[in-house]
Amino acid sequence: MQSSLEHPKRIWQVLGALLLLLGAFLDNLRGPLLPLISKDLGLNLADLGSFLAVGNLAAILGTFLLIPLMQRLSERRTAMGAVLLLALGWFAIRMSQLGFGSTAMSLYFGLSTSLCGALSNVFVVRGTPLKDQPRVLSGQQMMYGIGSMLAPLAVALVTSQHWPWSLLIIGMAPLALGLFFWIKFGIEEHGPAPEKGGQRLKFDRMKLQVFLTFMGYVSSEVACSMWMATYLSAKFGLSVEQSSPITSGFFGVMMMTRLLCFFFARPSYRNTLMWASLVIPGVVVTIVQLGGSFWLLPLAGCFGPFFPMYFSMVSRHYPEEWRSMSIWLIVSLQIALMAMNLGVGQLAEILGSAQAYWFIPITLFFTLLLFYRLLKNLEPGVRRNA
Repeated sequence: MQSSLEHPKRIWQVLGALLLLLGAFLDNLRGPLLPLISKDLGLNLADLGSFLAVGNLAAILGTFLLIPLMQRLSERRTAMGAVLLLALGWFAIRMSQLGFGSTAMSLYFGLSTSLCGALSNVFVVRGTPLKDQPRVLSGQQMMYGIGSMLAPLAVALVTSQHWPWSLLIIGMAPLALGLFFWIKFGIEEHGPAPEKGGQRLKFDRMKLQVFLTFMGYVSSEVACSMWMATYLSAKFGLSVEQSSPITSGFFGVMMMTRLLCFFFARPSYRNTLMWASLVIPGVVVTIVQLGGSFWLLPLAGCFGPFFPMYFSMVSRHYPEEWRSMSIWLIVSLQIALMAMNLGVGQLAEILGSAQAYWFIPITLFFTLLLFYRLLKNLEPGVRRNA
């Protein structure tokens, strides 16, 4: 149990951060690459939504497997298998050359990014004392910001040099193999580590609120970044190269807000940070939709603090089920993304990509209502400002 730690296990924290870095880079290649993937694979906007949704479905199934795998094997061995999968991008590309491109690439993106993300959180929580988790998880999530910021810049570099975009995926293999050997030789094998309370998570109304609130946040944040290049092209006529700095700026702001949380976040205003992380992006996107400059969009990266603060809150309230709750949060994330990608893809096909971007502030409004109700029930003595 994570609360039994008195001193941090740095190797677990570092490896968790690196898992997130590689997963974030691969995950956020998809958004800037969507116009290129659409062209090469002959996909329309609705097809792109289905392409992303198939990856989310694969991610849901893969993440479900993590709980029994870690119960029967170990966190170390499970991570080694996930990293090997990350190195198989060349195989997905070869499948695309044989006529299975859309499905193969969807499965590769979905499985690799979700497994790395889920295991990253398990590694960091496993190696961090409970009292330090809000700060360390914020630091860990900076790696997501770095990977996410580098991804569109890498796409811009490749397209400007007229190189094939497949190089970005094939290039993941040596990095993934290096991480595999670090996990293999850097962590001592202790075998399975079952949680107290058994293998099955017991659901109740409170946990449903926890998952639904997280799903609303995730749908809004990822829709904002994933469809940003397509949105900027449709509404403002920007090319992939022109929109990449704006997308990178979004992730840069996300990274900086998490960096500030790493150094300055205190329990006394933890919930205030989560409120701001939902309100500010909704206001920014609304202003841009109503005619504001697209250069305001990077400020939507103020989403940043919500993820680590929320994970820490869940870990604190469920100390005996923290690992299963972490995995189920990632499962709920992928369910939300699958529904979001299908929904936004269909909306973009019917109304156009620009109008479909209203999905973000509308979803954030309902997420704020869910979050208010969750805090009222989960932390009745503190409400908004604890």
